[in-house]
Amino acid sequence: MSVAVRNRSLVFLALLSVMLILLSPVSGFSQGYSINAGKKAVLNQPMHVRCGPGRAYTDLGTYFDNGTNISTLTSARDGNGNYWIQVEFSAKGGLRRGYAPADCLSIEPGSLPAESSIGQYTVSQDSSGRFGPGTDYASQNVTAFAGTAVTVFAFENNYALVEFRTENGNLVRTWIPRSVL
Repeated sequence: MSVAVRNRSLVFLALLSVMLILLSPVSGFSQGYSINAGKKAVLNQPMHVRCGPGRAYTDLGTYFDNGTNISTLTSARDGNGNYWIQVEFSAKGGLRRGYAPADCLSIEPGSLPAESSIGQYTVSQDSSGRFGPGTDYASQNVTAFAGTAVTVFAFENNYALVEFRTENGNLVRTWIPRSVL
């Protein structure tokens, strides 16, 4: 083997190794969108939160008053083209993530990472949902049953943000362990 061919082979292997390291899932690393949890917004009205981006998703309640600072994560559009912002906050004794209409926050939706589907998966065993990616987040009153087809929007801390319809036909987004997909 010539020196030039061997050197090119070594360069190729080195580049391939770097790519594999950069693309491999790491605990705590978000796939699907890059979170910017440090971006704050101020509420200009009480925040009405849903579990997904739109009125078709389960209602989680109304939180906080005008002037409250909220951590923002991502933006997403509903079926009508309206922007919703994924927010993170602490309420009712637990850490939570949910979606609020963009017009209730003092932030431009385009300044946040946009969500998009990563792909379709099937749940391999019953899994209780959480309001965020980990046991630090409150439990959500929803179960993704074995065999359920889900759409994944993010992987973070070995959890997946999934969307599916419940047995009652409700559209939900929740976080379940990545290992059950």
